[in-house]
Amino acid sequence: MIYFNVYGVIWGLVYAWVSYIISVLLLFIVARYLFTNFIRRTIKSSRFETVDRWLTKKGLIGLIIARLLPIPAFIVNCVMGAMPSIRFVPYFASAIVAIIPYYVTSSLLYLGVTSANLKVLLIGIPILIGAALIGRYVKKLNQEKI
Repeated sequence: MIYFNVYGVIWGLVYAWVSYIISVLLLFIVARYLFTNFIRRTIKSSRFETVDRWLTKKGLIGLIIARLLPIPAFIVNCVMGAMPSIRFVPYFASAIVAIIPYYVTSSLLYLGVTSANLKVLLIGIPILIGAALIGRYVKKLNQEKI
């Protein structure tokens, strides 16, 4: 929201997206080379291996689904970076794609609130609610399969 307020919506989106991409790159390196042992000790071995197998089986779509779950992106990025089966290109591609709904929704809500434009707000709120419901549904489906 600060980016939107300082730079406007379009440039705010660009700067926020570029910042996110840089943080994803750094988190992959940190998780892969510095925190893998810590993450493996923190998460039960059976759970870690189950998630690793699931992500291997699902591929890029699985990575995108995991990123759309209602879990903080920082945690998802760290855990994914520590997974031995996940390669950099799918990790990076899924991060770039999965963040788009968040930024679109945030910009619509910002425009609706700051411009008092009810139409934009009425578009942004259902998208936000829909994304949350889809995330909960996907999480429920995946918990049943794991």
